[in-house]
Amino acid sequence: MEAGEASYRLYSCGRCAEQVRICCECDRGNRYCAGECALARKEMIRETVPVARQALQIHHETVNMSP
Repeated sequence: MEAGEASYRLYSCGRCAEQVRICCECDRGNRYCAGECALARKEMIRETVPVARQALQIHHETVNMSP
């Protein structure tokens, strides 16, 4: 690789399977393409986290009530 030439990681989007190229400086372990798939992933997390927290709270309350 020559000086000034960027290196990239190639991966397939975990949602749409599109081939994505990302430079090493921007790579944060991405699994989704930057478009609609990344937004859909964020929305899914936003909807799922409160449900999981509520289930965990119910579990803890049930365990604490046991004789």
